[in-house]
Amino acid sequence: DTVTVVDTYLTVLLANDAFIAWCEDLGLETNVVGKDLFTVVPFLPPATRQLYDRVIQTGRPLTSERSLSSGDRTMVLREMRIPIIEHGEVARVVTVGRDVTAQKELEDLLDDAETREKIRQQVQRINGIIDQLDERWGESRKLSTFWRRYS
Repeated sequence: DTVTVVDTYLTVLLANDAFIAWCEDLGLETNVVGKDLFTVVPFLPPATRQLYDRVIQTGRPLTSERSLSSGDRTMVLREMRIPIIEHGEVARVVTVGRDVTAQKELEDLLDDAETREKIRQQVQRINGIIDQLDERWGESRKLSTFWRRYS
């Protein structure tokens, strides 16, 4: 999971190695501390700023999931923003992010009725093969027993 801490102006104060690696993987700046979050990750939509504003104004955590595009790559991120309160006011926001693209693609695949039917047919075929192997194993065992008795 990626972790960042920003102040109320959305300046990056801390970022974990996973966030730095994610930036590097996307060809973004990796020297992120002290920079505006939207400068570091320029493809963040305006709605992201609104989510941070909401956490800062309400002082309550907020979880979101959204699709982001960078170049030819599209990813689905699930993020939790957690306020850090000092002297009764939000001073910083911790964001924990997880790339759930593969999970979402699998969910979409399994939602497709045609794909479900293909998987069901493949499972039936595999079960048939296993049954045949079980029968052959049983027959070979009977033959072994027969040969031992009468040889």
